[in-house]
Amino acid sequence: MNDPSAAGNLASHAFFDGAYRRILIAIAAASVVVAAAAAWRFGARAAAGVLVGAALTFVNFLWLKQSVIALTDRVAAQGKASARAGLQLRFFLRYAILAALAYVILHSSAISAAGFMVGLLLLVPAILAEAVMEAWHSLRSEP
Repeated sequence: MNDPSAAGNLASHAFFDGAYRRILIAIAAASVVVAAAAAWRFGARAAAGVLVGAALTFVNFLWLKQSVIALTDRVAAQGKASARAGLQLRFFLRYAILAALAYVILHSSAISAAGFMVGLLLLVPAILAEAVMEAWHSLRSEP
């Protein structure tokens, strides 16, 4: 079968399947750019805060994916015994780590705290960039 629409659908699926990887790359790229700008404008403490916040955002996004997969696996295996406590512990552990790091950074210096908050927010432009890319891809591949 040489159906061009089927080939286009496969290409679209491949593109959309790469969204998670592209978001991680966007977070990493934005963290380097923003940390460099923070270092130039506000100093090393601000850059360190950005990098710590961005690293936490990156890890939190990875853990979020793992939690969603574990949750969907649990829902799919309704009759089977599963590690419900472990799933809940991992979910709350993410926020406990975030709170502990935020506490340490917020009490170190105001400029580090500001950088940390900026680093935590780097997920937003990464997802926005992905949304723009997906919209562009969808508009470009319409017949």
